[in-house]
Amino acid sequence: MIGRKGVLYGTTTTGGSANDGVVFELAPNGTETVLHNFTGGPTDGMQPNYGSLIRDKAGNLYGTTAGGGTHTLGGTVFKLTPDGTESLLYSFTGGSDGASPAGGVILDSTGNLYGTTFGGGSSAGYGVAYKLAPDGTETVLYSFQGGNDGQYPY
Repeated sequence: MIGRKGVLYGTTTTGGSANDGVVFELAPNGTETVLHNFTGGPTDGMQPNYGSLIRDKAGNLYGTTAGGGTHTLGGTVFKLTPDGTESLLYSFTGGSDGASPAGGVILDSTGNLYGTTFGGGSSAGYGVAYKLAPDGTETVLYSFQGGNDGQYPY
């Protein structure tokens, strides 16, 4: 995503101090700054490989990781403050709530985040569309069935 003054924000699948990916900032002059190194495990995500980042009015960045989090491989939704503090907003269990978000999130005017997961869901693991409230409550909006409705959303 492009931020203020032409700064580009992005993620890498691997690399960084734990080889689990990073969030970076790229200035217009080509100077790169790593804003966060993902470490996997229960308190952090890993492999933010598919999703793009979004930014709110306060300058916080939001994104997803395909793995990591409390449930190890379920993936996460994270927030990165302008000072570089990362927090997990949600850790997917890999069950009916979804698993491995493969795309980014969008933000509505009241602070809700919306996205999809590549796996999990209530039927055979074909993925879900979800809403994440500002208090961290996740609501599955739709669980893909794998038939005419599609499967494995990115």
